[in-house]
Amino acid sequence: MTPPPAVSRFSSESTWPFSLRTAELAVCRDFLATQKSEPRILRVFGASGTGKSFLVRELMVQTAATHRKGGVGVYIDVPPGELEASAILDKLDSLLSMPSRTSRDAPSFVSRKAARAWSSAKSGRSAKRVSYLYGACRELVAQIPLVGPFIKALLPESAPVKMAIGDDSVSLRFLMKRSKSNEVFLAIDNIQFLPFATRETLTAAFGDAGPHLRLLLVERVYDQPRVDWLPNVPHAEVMDVDLEDATLDEVTILVRDALPQEDDFKDIAATVFRRSHGNLKSVWFQLQLIASRREDQGALPTSYEDVILTLPALDQAVLRFIVFTVGGLTIASLASLLHASDFRVQPDVVTGTITDLAALGLLVVNSDNADRVRVEHELVAQVVSETTPEDEKLELRTQAVAALNAVLSSGATPSEEAVLYDRLLGIVTEVELTQNPALLSHVVKFVQIQSDRERYGYLSSIFRDSVCWDVLNELPETTIRSMLDSVQKSALFDFGLLATTRLRRSGGLHTALASLYEAKYLVQLFRYDDAESTLARVPDSKEKRAVSFNIMLNLAHDEEAANIATKVYEEITDSSGTEHDYLILRNSVHLFGPADARTLVETSVVGFESLGRRFGVASALNNLGVIELSDGAIATARDRFTASRQQFDDLGSTEVYQPLVNLSAIELLDGNTQRAERLLSAARDVAPRSLLQDNAMFRMNAIALEVFGSVDLRQSVVDDMRKVVIEARQTRDIRFADVAAWFADCLQVALVGGDVAANPASQRVAEIRNSGRVAIEVFIPKKVGTTRIDIPFVLSPQWRY
Repeated sequence: MTPPPAVSRFSSESTWPFSLRTAELAVCRDFLATQKSEPRILRVFGASGTGKSFLVRELMVQTAATHRKGGVGVYIDVPPGELEASAILDKLDSLLSMPSRTSRDAPSFVSRKAARAWSSAKSGRSAKRVSYLYGACRELVAQIPLVGPFIKALLPESAPVKMAIGDDSVSLRFLMKRSKSNEVFLAIDNIQFLPFATRETLTAAFGDAGPHLRLLLVERVYDQPRVDWLPNVPHAEVMDVDLEDATLDEVTILVRDALPQEDDFKDIAATVFRRSHGNLKSVWFQLQLIASRREDQGALPTSYEDVILTLPALDQAVLRFIVFTVGGLTIASLASLLHASDFRVQPDVVTGTITDLAALGLLVVNSDNADRVRVEHELVAQVVSETTPEDEKLELRTQAVAALNAVLSSGATPSEEAVLYDRLLGIVTEVELTQNPALLSHVVKFVQIQSDRERYGYLSSIFRDSVCWDVLNELPETTIRSMLDSVQKSALFDFGLLATTRLRRSGGLHTALASLYEAKYLVQLFRYDDAESTLARVPDSKEKRAVSFNIMLNLAHDEEAANIATKVYEEITDSSGTEHDYLILRNSVHLFGPADARTLVETSVVGFESLGRRFGVASALNNLGVIELSDGAIATARDRFTASRQQFDDLGSTEVYQPLVNLSAIELLDGNTQRAERLLSAARDVAPRSLLQDNAMFRMNAIALEVFGSVDLRQSVVDDMRKVVIEARQTRDIRFADVAAWFADCLQVALVGGDVAANPASQRVAEIRNSGRVAIEVFIPKKVGTTRIDIPFVLSPQWRY
């Protein structure tokens, strides 16, 4: 039988021979195919171009051929953009909605039975009817003369039915539930791009995995340390595979299999290896070009550069436009931008050009609707950058700014609006902003969009961008307030002080606002005297009262603070309150007994909800959990903390560490020290390092866990606790410092077998514990040597923002 032409092997990944990594493939396949009733996690690491994705895709293909009836295999590639990466759970929903067969191009496999189960789970019986009607309409559209097939191609293959309850993680929980009785293969490629909130959502769902889960995690390793993500899947076995660049011998094998008709495959392999350095992405691209050019009797190209430089002028312009300015947008948005630029390219021409560039392996068109464009590999961007003159780069940037301005001014589509604003802010200069009011208005609108979404981490990064930084005096007060607020909620207090100093020294319209936020940042840094001096420059307002209230809390002026909280509650009973009123009520958690505290904090929850402030709701739920825990309602407290954690996760907020700390306390009360340690470690990983008091709290709680879980007490533990006392006193939080000092003294006494009751700080701690007010610590009895002590674990109520 005559072998097929060599070029046919390069039509798609499905036609490539799997010549390398056969030993690794066999090991991985055996590991995942075990008959043991336990989850399996396979992690694949390697630099870009080492064949990680190719290995995992082949693994999925071979798995699909042997999986049991009803099995599910889903492959998700995480894109690099935060906005796009956060939508991977929507992608999971889409993949589960339609039965599919696997190939290396599309390695997911979903049986009809599994697809029906998912449709039933998410939408009830109506999903089947909706899918049928949608499919019928889609086929009818295809009958429209000329444009029908084109429209059909742009429509999704299945009806975009969303979960009625609006919970993106339901699809993941469906898989975890299914893994208890059916095989579930879930491959997540490029985990290094997973946003924090998405990673936390995945981690929470994996905690309920069944024994038939097979989780494949692929990480592209850069020069910096690995993400090394290993979610906590109960009873799971883990195997790691590290891939390196191909050797000359391996490239030779690959060339022989890919070009079986070529007699000089060794010479080709040597050339390819020299130009690729063993990078398989580069190897395959070179082989594709060699095969196609030899058929055409053309010259031998050996790199991306050859094909890019031979592109028509329009193709090169589109490719450069994507690389330098606005990659990651949809085809429709790119068409609008290119039409608005001086290129004046018609939409159908843009679509055709992108299709051609994708066929050459330079671009990838992905997303649920197969319409989002990015470069196929970073090597493409590198070559384009190296081969483009500097003056052309500047001209392209100018063209992109003008096109983005024109498209946004005319009204962008809602799904692309935020991305377009983001791209504009990434390339515009402060000179252009100050000279063009229309551009500046786009910045104002984008900041408002991010503020409404409460994306504080992202918004604070925008604030730190030199473009925004240099036009602060040109921005309205509402925009400045949003930026300063995002800095506060991201715990970037030192940078916040720089920003407020700049605003005050400019002598512009934002002086009073700058002084107010400067005081807020100083409070977070425990510089109370400086904060009070700064507040003196601020006119009286509810916001100023809230800052003063927070100072009272740390200085233990509890009676005075309780009077203010009571007054605020009385003020808002007959009329709606402000965000700052509800902040005071939320922060008053430990000033009252459980019943009164619950009334005040529940009022703050309702108030934050009425204002649409999800951050406030999440933090108030956390404080409600502290009240329930103090009142002995542990199950209710756990529910409150879990709800708070979920909402902080949804916001992508680092404040998620607070409910994590409090959930750790509950596990400690249940005697599950290992679970408590994991939760405390997770909290410490995400907590902002700028929070001095919380850093001391973490160290103290870690010592508490160590003492609780150990048989013997070591002198080094006592010494470490003494260092925590020093840190606690630096915060000037009197209650925290007193409890820390008492615990250190107790440990010292227990070390020598003395009497804890003689501890001079015992009376102060006894007053705290017997005050009848909500406790913000839990105390667990433990016999240390011959001495019985109560080990304090400090909770994490929200009181700052």
